[in-house]
Amino acid sequence: MNSVNPYVATSGTSLEVILRGSGFNNPGGTAVSFDATPGTSPALVSDTELRVTHPSLVAHSYRVSVPNQLGNANIVRSTANLVVVDAPVYTATTIAYPLAAPNVTLRVPLNIAYDAERNALLVGVTYFGTAPVPSPEIFRYTFSGSAWSAPANVPVPALRDLVLTLDGKKLLATSGRAIVPLDSVTLAAGTSTSAPPFISDFLSQLALANDRNAVVTTGLNGSGLTETFKYSLLDGVFTQYPYPFALLSNGTAGGSADGSRVVLAQGGSSSGNFAYLYNASTGTLTQGPDVAFGSPRPALDRNATRMLLGGVRIFDPNFQVLGSIPPAASFPTAFAAALSPNGSRAYSSSGTVLHTYDLTAAPSAGLFPEVTPAVTLPGDPGFNPVMTISPDGGTLFIAGDAGIVAVPAP
Repeated sequence: MNSVNPYVATSGTSLEVILRGSGFNNPGGTAVSFDATPGTSPALVSDTELRVTHPSLVAHSYRVSVPNQLGNANIVRSTANLVVVDAPVYTATTIAYPLAAPNVTLRVPLNIAYDAERNALLVGVTYFGTAPVPSPEIFRYTFSGSAWSAPANVPVPALRDLVLTLDGKKLLATSGRAIVPLDSVTLAAGTSTSAPPFISDFLSQLALANDRNAVVTTGLNGSGLTETFKYSLLDGVFTQYPYPFALLSNGTAGGSADGSRVVLAQGGSSSGNFAYLYNASTGTLTQGPDVAFGSPRPALDRNATRMLLGGVRIFDPNFQVLGSIPPAASFPTAFAAALSPNGSRAYSSSGTVLHTYDLTAAPSAGLFPEVTPAVTLPGDPGFNPVMTISPDGGTLFIAGDAGIVAVPAP
């Protein structure tokens, strides 16, 4: 047993998780326990993938394992722990960035991630201004029980994106033409891995799958179609998808919390803006429809039953259109969007207004109904916002150029 995905659960809930490892085809290979409490409804996908529903548990770390054929409880062939936490309670608040250097004219957030095991918030930003412009940075905020801390920070040259690994132990950052791992708590950088030579200028966005691979987009200091890579977290090997497959224009990437699916989207190509779907069960990337939605980056619910592309259109896992939500602003860089973990809500924010849409209701004229009234945020996060949601679905976090906003999710 190598991993459980997602590895964080909320106390008092019972949901399906995906286990990755080997030997699940063997007799007894589906008899999964969380410490001493058995899971239910096992569904064998392959010898390396098993889906099972974890029991309702109290906050604690639980070893996920199967009994060995010797009946020896001391033999545990598992490195997977399900970390159960109580749902956090955060009041609506604004969280400040540290003061920027005087020559900085614009701070642009690149991505935001919430560490549910440690009640921590991680934000990557880059800067624009007059020379010398500071290096991009990653900030880490922690919650004390009553307030958010001043952030720890680390500079990451040429930072383009950051994601929290599916086991919560590391951050992966795209930095120029390399991927840099950082400790998710200390922000200490590990050994970077450079991509093989490629035509584009930099590695751009990445999203993680539960087969220990990431899908990585690339970008240009200009316009044009750029390459896509698969990156192995196990051995640090990049594999470029063969030309002309998965050439993207302004490619964006997003993945589900259980790591089962990664979606790539793009916008701005005259030859078609096709989406792509990476399936972790098969390890394959397949071309989807021409949907012309690149930004904001794709948002998926917990187990990829709903996908929100461009912050506007809702798809099912087979790229069938379910309906749309109105864009929160006229320009795609001016609003942020997210899906609730259970796929029942879509969120879109611009300025100080948060809109919520009910995805369980039937669309009217193609639009899902809004849950009214709209929520007024405690502050304006500013331009180029990015958004994420806590795994329990209780709190939204929105980072813009002016600051970060935390708000209970309607």
